[in-house]
Amino acid sequence: GAIPYLIEKIGNPPVFASALTRGIILKRQKEFPNLPKLDITIIKNGDKIKLGPFNLEFFSQNHNIPGNLGIFINAPVGNILITSDFKFDQNPVNELPTDFEKLKTLGKRGILLLISDSTNAEETG
Repeated sequence: GAIPYLIEKIGNPPVFASALTRGIILKRQKEFPNLPKLDITIIKNGDKIKLGPFNLEFFSQNHNIPGNLGIFINAPVGNILITSDFKFDQNPVNELPTDFEKLKTLGKRGILLLISDSTNAEETG
């Protein structure tokens, strides 16, 4: 929800989003008709993007919202893993389970920083 408030302040850079997230962003942008049109690139599991000195690799994870992606960033100072919000559901209804082998492979490449988000992580179950 922060894109309409930040996009002009940071120079209207390209936005990378899954197909569903793109749809949510565009719907929200209708509430801000005076903002410039967004440059949104759809990304999916397995996509790799180079942004300056950073190499980004996107990977699927479970979540209540389909199409959830984590990001592995190879940066000059080290590797960064951003999990996004996730849940480890072995029998998901709406998508494939999290690829633990992929996470292990990324971990073996060395992680300098983990940025993780899990809603209600303090609750049992």
